[in-house]
Amino acid sequence: LKFLNKSLFQFVILRNRLDLTKEDERNQCA
Repeated sequence: LKFLNKSLFQFVILRNRLDLTKEDERNQCA
């Protein structure tokens, strides 16, 4: 259960990081 929670946490962090990168790219294009 602890391993699963850690994997889920890392997944959320990675997804948020990708979302932030997309936002930065949009801001630069604008």
